[in-house]
Amino acid sequence: MRYDLNNAELAFFDHLSTGAEKIAVELEPATRSLLGIPPDETPDALDQLESAASGDTPEPAQAPASPPQASQNVQGGSGADQVIDQGEQEAHVISEEGRPPELDGEPQADEEDEPLPVPEGVPGRATHGKIFNARRTHPMLLKDVLDRRYGDDWLFWEPETLWWAIRRDFGAVGEITRNKLQAIRTATKSYTPWDDWDTFENCCVAWSDGIPIFGAMQPLTPSQMAFGVQILKQLHPEAPWGHEVAAYEAMVLEESGFVYAPEELFPSAQALINRKDWIVELRDQVDSSWRKLQTMDLSGVDWNADNPVDIHIAKLLVIKTYLEERELMRTGPASVGQIVASATPVSLPVQ
Repeated sequence: MRYDLNNAELAFFDHLSTGAEKIAVELEPATRSLLGIPPDETPDALDQLESAASGDTPEPAQAPASPPQASQNVQGGSGADQVIDQGEQEAHVISEEGRPPELDGEPQADEEDEPLPVPEGVPGRATHGKIFNARRTHPMLLKDVLDRRYGDDWLFWEPETLWWAIRRDFGAVGEITRNKLQAIRTATKSYTPWDDWDTFENCCVAWSDGIPIFGAMQPLTPSQMAFGVQILKQLHPEAPWGHEVAAYEAMVLEESGFVYAPEELFPSAQALINRKDWIVELRDQVDSSWRKLQTMDLSGVDWNADNPVDIHIAKLLVIKTYLEERELMRTGPASVGQIVASATPVSLPVQ
């Protein structure tokens, strides 16, 4: 194979063999551009190659400094030139502390976040701080407190922003509380919990003081399900109930032996339970008895464990009592104090 050497390579080998003085050779335009050699110069090519190999590539010649009157010419130019010149000068103005004047007085990025002063009547760390780290805090109480503090802005913040704001203004926020708030945000901004049974289940698990496991089924108890329905009705009373959620409700109730599903507790579930013809007579008896007992004090009733109607009424009474107790945790006089005192604190998860 024959290889043709270029001018620089021939000169280099000639220099090695003869040790003669370096000769000037003509460099290719691309080589001149790479080495930064002006087109009108004819330097010693080997000197340029050696300096480039050692990393000492000569810098292009700089233009001579402008005469003093050049600045006067710029100032006398168009208005756009003056604005650009003025902007460049202002961009380099630094205060004595080494910061731009417009940033003077602002906190540094590494300063510790401190709670802002709380106006009178606005929830803060002293009045509501503990509810964000208590296990059984009512989800709507959390929403009420955040609405009073931040308006509805918190519904649209990134989760990291919301946790940071709560930690700053209220203190530690537990994992169970974070799940409750995420479920509230989901149900407030969409109708998905009314249409998708999986989302409905996850929201109810979170609101019932549990931790949803996404991708896994976590069947609810009738009381937990009724509690979730109650919260959804408070968030969007006008939202229609989809077939998937109605079927999920009917499944949970049938697994628990229910033949009657009051509409106010389990919307749209009764129509699916009615597909069993043999429950019609018992369902009507339970329906009639339940409506009559709504206004009565049932605390002293001696329930007959052998009577199917009494068994069903007792099941519904358990659900009703559970909902009343949970609602008291939100609106009653002990909604903050006693609930927090009786609740089990939840530590922040280790990341």
